[in-house]
Amino acid sequence: MSSFSIDGSQQDWVIFSRTIPGSKPILIRSRTSNQELRAYADANLMTRLRCVLPADQQSDVGMPKSTEELDTFEDDFIRGLTERNAQTYLLAVVTGEGNRDFFFTSPDGSEIRQVVKDIPYNPSFQLQFANVEAKELFLDRLTVPPEALQRAKSQAAKGGGFFSKIFGGGH
Repeated sequence: MSSFSIDGSQQDWVIFSRTIPGSKPILIRSRTSNQELRAYADANLMTRLRCVLPADQQSDVGMPKSTEELDTFEDDFIRGLTERNAQTYLLAVVTGEGNRDFFFTSPDGSEIRQVVKDIPYNPSFQLQFANVEAKELFLDRLTVPPEALQRAKSQAAKGGGFFSKIFGGGH
């Protein structure tokens, strides 16, 4: 039995930000540190499902003014995969630069396209699909650096705060 599910448990996720030179900050929610999931991703297709936000729904730094519609879409999408007992797994979610990108790994990507067709929604954003060719590069960028992960876990162990919520430490 695998140690990962379609959407992951709360303990699987790490949240961090990155700023790529010449661009605005992005927020990354990732579970690519799970070695079994990472091995599955290495052996299978990686697909990006991009939600392109209209300009009037973006802040001046490219973040969504509201995430309500994106969150509902994600919940419906994950529910659709779960109901199908899909072999498609959410690896990471990247928000910024006017987009929310969902990175999935699956044997062939067909489940992703089918769920998009089947779930009931009428989003104000545009959807785009792309297979990720440079998987290793993307997986590395979607993974929190080990030293940063250790610092965050250490802070959580000291009690409370944001890191405690993410890593389950403190009270």
